[in-house]
Amino acid sequence: MPDGSESKILFVEGAESCLSALAGELHSQFSIETAHGAEQGAELIGRRGPFAVVVADLHIHENNGIDFLRQVRRLNPDSVCVVLADHDDVSVVVDAVNEGIVFRFLTTPCPPDVLGKALDECLSRHLTEHKALAEALQKSEAGYQRMMANLPGVVYQFTLRIDGSIKFLFVSDACREMFGLEPDCIKEDSNALMNRFKASDRADFYQMIAESAATLEPCRWRGCGRFNDDERWFHGVCRPERIGDAEIVWDGMLTDITE
Repeated sequence: MPDGSESKILFVEGAESCLSALAGELHSQFSIETAHGAEQGAELIGRRGPFAVVVADLHIHENNGIDFLRQVRRLNPDSVCVVLADHDDVSVVVDAVNEGIVFRFLTTPCPPDVLGKALDECLSRHLTEHKALAEALQKSEAGYQRMMANLPGVVYQFTLRIDGSIKFLFVSDACREMFGLEPDCIKEDSNALMNRFKASDRADFYQMIAESAATLEPCRWRGCGRFNDDERWFHGVCRPERIGDAEIVWDGMLTDITE
């Protein structure tokens, strides 16, 4: 059995459930937490998740267990889901299995040894998929960094604060050569970069971003600043995207156009 967070299991039970009793019988073999209903299950996932395996009754009080597990998979795609249901509900669960939401379907009443074997299979699947995902992300990150190194400028991402200032979420390593600043320095305090531009150009930039926030239109900017003891001119382009109901994030690139 995997260790630590890779072995965490959540049981989400309904009103007439045997999951609490099963958790008691299996607690010596697995790290199990139990939630009573979808609301408590969601709260536990938010506070203590993600969980490697989530087991839910098909009928969770007033909620549908499949809908709950669909939400779990949306938030944590590598969580492996199991549903417990009566024989009469087979057709409903089969659709969820075919959809990829549910990995295992167990009928009730479910003997502890059957559930234990299913949990072992689920943990093994989670660990395999997690390792594969980690390897894929590592390869993707390496390719991304190579691409960033070959771009003719600084790639950045920022969001707009309530007071009208910006917060950099990402700054590529090219900022070291272009600005003489570390990426973390710019992310911690945007003024470390912005205050080096001329006041008039800086004001134009903030006005442009305010208008872009209202229209969600991409924007272009030219500005002059002093970096590495030289006065240099820059050209920037960025495109906004609304994330959720309120936050807007801009992705863009700044190039040195000094002649």
